[in-house]
Amino acid sequence: MMLHLWRLAGTASLWVFFFGHAVGDEFGTCTLGSCEPKSLTLATVPQRIVDAEYAVRGEIVTRSMKLEKLLEEGNTSLPFDELVPCNIGNPQAVGARPLTFHRQVLSLLSNPLLIEEAASLYPADVMTRAKDYMAKSPKFGAYSHSKGILHFRQQVANYIDRRDGPLVPPADPEDIFLTDGASAGVKTVLEVMIDGPLDGLLIPIPQYPLYSASMTRLGGTHIGYELVEDYASGKGWAIDVEVIEDKIKAFIAGGGRLRGIAVINPGNPTGNVLSRETIESIVRLCSKYKMVILADEVYQENIWHADKKFVSFRQVVLETGLPVELLSFHSMSKGYYGECGLRGGVLHMTNIDPDVADQIYKLFSMILCANTLGQASMASILNPPVEGDASFALFSEERSEILANLSRKAELVTQALNQMPGVQSLPVEGAMYAFPQVYLPERFVKEAEAMGKAADMLYCIKMLEATGVIVVPGSGFGQRNGTWHYRITILPQEDKLSRVLDRMKDFHLQFLKEYLGPGERAIEDKTPTPCRPKYSEKLQEQIIEAHLTAERGQAEPQLLLMLGGSGAGKGGFMKAMERHGMDMRKFVVHGLDEYIEYLPEFEASKQNELVVFKDAADGCYSGVIPIAKAAQNEIVKRKQHVVYEDTGKDLERILKRILPFFQKAGYKIAIVLVDNVPAIAKQRSHGRFLREGRYASDQYIESTFKNVPENYAKLKELNEVAEAYYCDNSCAEGVCPKCWLDKGIRSVLPAAALQSGPALRLHPAAR
Repeated sequence: MMLHLWRLAGTASLWVFFFGHAVGDEFGTCTLGSCEPKSLTLATVPQRIVDAEYAVRGEIVTRSMKLEKLLEEGNTSLPFDELVPCNIGNPQAVGARPLTFHRQVLSLLSNPLLIEEAASLYPADVMTRAKDYMAKSPKFGAYSHSKGILHFRQQVANYIDRRDGPLVPPADPEDIFLTDGASAGVKTVLEVMIDGPLDGLLIPIPQYPLYSASMTRLGGTHIGYELVEDYASGKGWAIDVEVIEDKIKAFIAGGGRLRGIAVINPGNPTGNVLSRETIESIVRLCSKYKMVILADEVYQENIWHADKKFVSFRQVVLETGLPVELLSFHSMSKGYYGECGLRGGVLHMTNIDPDVADQIYKLFSMILCANTLGQASMASILNPPVEGDASFALFSEERSEILANLSRKAELVTQALNQMPGVQSLPVEGAMYAFPQVYLPERFVKEAEAMGKAADMLYCIKMLEATGVIVVPGSGFGQRNGTWHYRITILPQEDKLSRVLDRMKDFHLQFLKEYLGPGERAIEDKTPTPCRPKYSEKLQEQIIEAHLTAERGQAEPQLLLMLGGSGAGKGGFMKAMERHGMDMRKFVVHGLDEYIEYLPEFEASKQNELVVFKDAADGCYSGVIPIAKAAQNEIVKRKQHVVYEDTGKDLERILKRILPFFQKAGYKIAIVLVDNVPAIAKQRSHGRFLREGRYASDQYIESTFKNVPENYAKLKELNEVAEAYYCDNSCAEGVCPKCWLDKGIRSVLPAAALQSGPALRLHPAAR
């Protein structure tokens, strides 16, 4: 108990003593003579509010704020001297400059007293725009119409007409709401759509957490449809409409009311750009199941891939003539403008029932209106200077530089991430983010679980504390089970971004050294095209069954010559041989360092000292000395099977010396030329060398692939080989020799063997 003392106001001599609990305990705030519990506590906050999560400003940002305070206090114990926020699409926070024209207009609108004096300072079109807005708008300090000022809504409609073209009806400003950012529009329309747990909304996985958080807040059900994380076909983060339809059927069968689907294009956090064909397939699906489309199109100006183009859902809906209900969102926070703090957004309704539109209007009326300067800025940004205007030259220069800079950084981030062992990133086609997948070792995942954290959350915390770089863990956006990601923006200034990526790479290399276990691969979860695993298994099985019959009653010993670049998958082929029942302990292996991680029981070569290793003096990996000459006779005497692995640099010597020797001794020879996507192979090699405490440059790994086409030609010249190949038909020529090196695997086998073995000539139709 504590003694509390009050002096009553206006009383000089009367003091009141009260024995009670300290202020701030479970009894709450004390007043004269009583201590009552607080009415509003965490226990009384609706659980759906507590459960709503917004990862973009979650635990990572909270931790970064504490680190920022330490830096401000002059703390020098941290391994960095600044924090770099790569967690949120906030361009001006990391050095982006606002566009001059629009800020000049805004300065006059916010201070009309400058209008006369500014005539000698500002270009004529700035003055004209500002006077036009002032004449057709109320005072900017007054409330406006709840939909937004009509003149500004008309200007937004004009932009939409230019964007979608003359083949669709013009936009009606009465179907447009000007909002405080796109998020305000999303949250408002969801209030109209969702009334409880039976009401469902399809959202992409990964997704911008506004959607899942809003659904949780409203008590609805969000149903995730996974985007296809495809690293082999070039169709990264694709939408599979069949998957969506399966989700629809399952939810409806369970008694749910599927109200709509959210589509983010370009993607956040994935950076993908949807094709018109994909958009149309979604529109037709929504027509079939009577679903509303929420089209989040705030990144429509952020297209970096040369072959990609933004197409609006409105254009496709109107051109197909389908009566699909559509709610489209835009914002001035993104694009090349980046005016996040001014809070300007657009909600545009297409094919919405007038009675429902009235309810949306009522909800916006409850908050009166969006901020008027944000409305004016949104209208101005969507109607920039045109050729012939006084400000056009400067505006065009600023816009071009911003877009070119962002495009370079999108490529820079993609390349840098893909050079890190255990990290892979699909191209940043659009938007402002990369969403790389990162391999987290098993020991680290278990450590995170013991701490009650998602593994990618703990990884991002460790990265923050080691580098000062703030990113968002993939678990905050949703991700395929068994994978880990993080989102990183491409927004920091170019020179700083390069340094940031270097710091991230150094951290990641140290992280892998600390956590990778014996035999654990640095990259395990490459996600190929759906047909690729089937192809690989089928081809391996055919080769093994037809040509590698060791331990299957075959009398003659065998030699398998396996050629391929570093990380091409030769070790995986060895593992397939073991799966097919071959006793690998009876094989002598040239290149044991590669296979020991797959087959730890593989001791024959070491015990018999038939393979010699070497490393260059500078510590760089320089390959394996071929099977010692003195050992060849011993191998033949024992009739031991041989796997001879080589990158192909020594093919000529192998063909002249090694193979004839074993052929003369009665060995059955099989030649397999193995290849893989170089980017994948590069990461696999880096991971292996890292575990072994060695280093291999990208140039070395790439050089091992340069031999593949040349070696194939040499083998063909012998007239002793036939082909087994894979092709994704991307160049529409059936067989694709020109794209094989980047996209496929080719196996070369003795031609005579094909007469008795199964057909190995694989092509798209056979997959």
